[in-house]
Amino acid sequence: MHFPRPLALLALVACGSTPPAPTEEPPPPANEAPVVVVPDAQIADSGADVQLTGTATDVDGTVTSLAWTQVEGPPVTLAQDAGTVDLVAPEVEEPTLLVFELTATDDDGATDAGRTAVYVRALPDPVGPTAEAGPPQVVDEQTPVQLTGTASDDGTVVRTTWTVVAGPSVTLQGADTLTPTFTAPAVTTPTTLLVQLEVEDDDGLSSTDATPVVVQPVNALPQVDAGPDQAVLAGASVGLAASASYTDGSIVTLAWTQISGPPITLDDPASLTPGFTAPSPLVATDIVLELQAVDDEGGAARDQVVISVGAASEGKTPPTVDAGPDQEVPEQAAVTLVGTATDTDGTVASTTWTQVSGPPVVLTDTGALSTGFMAPALARPEVLVFRLEAVDDDGALSASTVAVRVEPVNTAPSVDAGVDRPAVEG
Repeated sequence: MHFPRPLALLALVACGSTPPAPTEEPPPPANEAPVVVVPDAQIADSGADVQLTGTATDVDGTVTSLAWTQVEGPPVTLAQDAGTVDLVAPEVEEPTLLVFELTATDDDGATDAGRTAVYVRALPDPVGPTAEAGPPQVVDEQTPVQLTGTASDDGTVVRTTWTVVAGPSVTLQGADTLTPTFTAPAVTTPTTLLVQLEVEDDDGLSSTDATPVVVQPVNALPQVDAGPDQAVLAGASVGLAASASYTDGSIVTLAWTQISGPPITLDDPASLTPGFTAPSPLVATDIVLELQAVDDEGGAARDQVVISVGAASEGKTPPTVDAGPDQEVPEQAAVTLVGTATDTDGTVASTTWTQVSGPPVVLTDTGALSTGFMAPALARPEVLVFRLEAVDDDGALSASTVAVRVEPVNTAPSVDAGVDRPAVEG
């Protein structure tokens, strides 16, 4: 700070007298430098925002500038506003010290400086994600299966992948999500699929977990049809026309059982087309028969048929009908059915052939005792059942059935080795 010089004192003295001694000028006071105050040292995490605020005072003037500079540590960008500076702690892999200096300058050019430090903690080691594939499951074959996984991370999960690592191959729908689905495969024995969930985070770290899915086979029961209900006269020949199929294997036993009605005797109770002679009850009655089919896995299915038998009438005997023996033929073969029909107390007025079950075919002459058809082309064996009905001149009806088993024919492959060529020596 500048001070004005004092004016010299002038004194008039008389001649011959001694003048007084002049007064000395006092020296100017020395300039005092500003005083800087910086904040205490700080601790910050890697990547954290940091703010430093310092102050400066000048007792004999004014502070004209405050400036922060970095004097130690990895360089950072300083955003300054007077005595305040903002910065972002660098991301470091080990503890690091940053030192900053605040310099103040006053209006006489004097300066003062103070230092403070920021201790930057190292980044923590990356922690990988956690994958959970969900609980084990037990499901039936050929049913929808839902997987429910979870994933957690200290950052972000960027990739999710499901794969089948053991067991039959299946198609996973939504394999890049936490909740994929698939259809359980068809199996013959309990089968385990091991399904694995893998997740990856934004640090490139991954984790896996797997869960088992046990697929149980389901036995599909046979399909059984005991045939149409019938109304017959007393003493009539009755032919049953049943069908049974099984898509899951094979049928090992067939058995007819009488449930109610006057006792009758089936000529072949282990076939699909047994016959019997209707009894001669005094009043109309029903006979209930049940067919049971058992498959190769022990599954059983049943169906019933009702045969209504009219009361016996003296002098009226229904015709006797026989549709002929059961047959077994290859596919696409010409088949002939030859039946018989007789009436002991009159004449047979009409006969009619109809197909009861199996792949449909065209019968050549349904009104004659002999008819024919062309066996269909098949991929697997099939049983076709046909019924022959006869009506006599008294209107009495009798019927008989016949079964034709059609077998597919295996066609040998065609092979051509190419054109003959002479051998070349060397």
